[in-house]
Amino acid sequence: MWTRRDTRRVVAAAATLAGGAAIARAGVPGLERNVFEAINGLPDVLYRPIWLPMQAGSLAGGLILATALGVTTRRGVVGAVAAGAVTTAWLVAKEVKDLVQRERPFGAGLEAIVRDDSVGWGYVSGHTSVAFALYAVAAPHLRPPWRRAALGAAAFVAFARIYSGAHLPLDVVGGAAVGVVVGEGFRVIESLHAQRRRSG
Repeated sequence: MWTRRDTRRVVAAAATLAGGAAIARAGVPGLERNVFEAINGLPDVLYRPIWLPMQAGSLAGGLILATALGVTTRRGVVGAVAAGAVTTAWLVAKEVKDLVQRERPFGAGLEAIVRDDSVGWGYVSGHTSVAFALYAVAAPHLRPPWRRAALGAAAFVAFARIYSGAHLPLDVVGGAAVGVVVGEGFRVIESLHAQRRRSG
């Protein structure tokens, strides 16, 4: 069921995405640079254990988790909606990248430790978009402890993308915003489908 709180969440995410794009096009603010350097400068030994959980934000990883969500909830429509949200978030992120055309850290003049071979523009993070879209769709079907764990996992993907040197902090904030907007949109689709089933 859609609520005013959901509406406020989507509006806030859309505003964050637009505001972040404006800042991203202007350069790299000092605070963002400092946050990036603090996270990216963490020890290299962390990369191996971080790499696998980070793949939850890849297109393939997101689709696998969407399928798992459908299986665990025993509702195929939930898995289909999650897969749609994941794919759409990934595609929207690519469009936003092309519109904003922000360099990745190593192309923006920062002394980045590059642990990931990502190419293309930086704003927004596609991995983070996928992770948060999946979270937005999954959250209503999870009990509170698991919901918090899912949110933590999505946030971890964002952290990992900064640590790996693939993205600046604003890139992952924008990615989270894309994921929330897309995921909440697919929640509406799921809700409409459920209403049709009840009425038909």
